This record gives sequence, structure tokens and C-alpha cells, in this order.
Amino acid sequence: MEKNRIEIPPEIVDVIVFAAAARRHIFSTITVDLIKHGINAPPYDSGCDHRRSRDDMGQRIAILIELLCTSEESDLALIVRQVDLNVTGSDRWVLADDSNIDSLLAILRQRAVNLHTFSLQIKDTFSWTDIRPCTAQLLNDLVEAAPISILNFSKITGIPYQLVAHCYPDPMVLDLEFSTFAMDTAAIGAAVTDQFDLIASLPSRGRYHFKCDNDGRLVLIALRSFLYSHEGSPQLAALLRARSHSLETISL
Repeated sequence: MEKNRIEIPPEIVDVIVFAAAARRHIFSTITVDLIKHGINAPPYDSGCDHRRSRDDMGQRIAILIELLCTSEESDLALIVRQVDLNVTGSDRWVLADDSNIDSLLAILRQRAVNLHTFSLQIKDTFSWTDIRPCTAQLLNDLVEAAPISILNFSKITGIPYQLVAHCYPDPMVLDLEFSTFAMDTAAIGAAVTDQFDLIASLPSRGRYHFKCDNDGRLVLIALRSFLYSHEGSPQLAALLRARSHSLETISL
């Protein structure tokens, strides 16, 4: 052994070598979920409540905000690639009251410049209009500011059409599960109406791929239908007839 050579313990070497990779893995996806998972969750047969309390959820989001904001960890927001908001039944308060979610959305809008996937999933059908106006605006601002290429909505009605219109990475993917769109009547115009007609014609379940034409308008190029009954068949048939000229891939 060389004189004065310092032997670094293997566990320290591992921390040094893998720290960046670990950070990318841990913070690439941010999930706000009011259901406890993993080692901290009680067994499902224990009779314990698996939902997080308002205080617990608020504290957890506050800690996350601090991590994303501190100068020492300021690069964490750049690592974020995906944001998932999962809201269940009686816990919709996370979108109705102040639970620090507004502050988190504001920070992500400012700092998560590499965000490419956004998901909003509700356990039971929920109207976009039931979301507090300031929270809804922050959601809209986040999607508009970030280079979102994948949007996922589950069991949400009345989603503003403009939320999709803001997403112009090429191509863009829209995942819908029992979700529908609405349009702000103040934004009505010939071009807007044509774009809304496209979005509104999408069956409420499916995966849709879009690209932009030379005028920046969305063009449907691929779809995968998740119909399990004949209920949505007429709407799907109408969509296929209207958009057959642009569709490159169809999966039924």
C-alpha cells in the first residue's frame, strides 16, 4: 500500500458514483397520491386507513417544495420529467382547498423546464369546473409552459380544450379514460372551432397521437381505441370517417 494513501470505504464510493443516477431515478417522476404505498403503508387486512390526512399531505408537499427550491438542490427540478396527480373519492379536497398543491404547481411551472408527461387521474368522475379557479389556472399554466408531449386524463369532464391546444411538441400523445373536453365560448373562431371539433370528437377512452401542420394546428395521425362495448362505436366511426385522410395508424 502506498504511503499516505487514503482508502475510501466502498459504501462512500457507491454514494459518490451513483448519487446523480439515484437522484435522476427518484425525482424523474413526482407523484401526488393520497393513498399510502410501499413499506409505510399498513397491510390492507389491518383495518387501518390507507389515505393520507390533510396535514400529512400538506407537510409532504411542503418538504418537496423546499427540496425543489433550495439552492443546494436547485437542479432537482431540472430532473423532473413526469408529474402524476392521483385523487381519490373523498380526498378531492387536494384540488378544492389549499393543500400546498398550488405552491407546488407554481414551482414546477417555473423550474421543471424538462417536464414532458403530465397526468391527472380521479377515481370517480369529476368536473374540471369543480377545481378551484386558481388551481385550474396553475394547471393550465404548467401545461402551457412546459414542453409537454404526453397528457393523461382519467375520469374528468369539461377539460378546457385550450389545455390540449397549448401542447405543441411534435408529436403529442393524449391518453383519455372516461374524459371529455369543453371550450371557452369567448375563444370561438373558425380555426379554434375546427380544432375543438377534432378534440371533442375523440371517444372518451383511447390513446391519440397528434402532430402539428405548417399552421400549428393539431392533426390526428394515430389512435388506439379502448372501447369495450358498442356505446362509443358511433363516435369512433364518425372520427374515423372525418380524419381518415390524416390517420397513419389505427389500433382497435
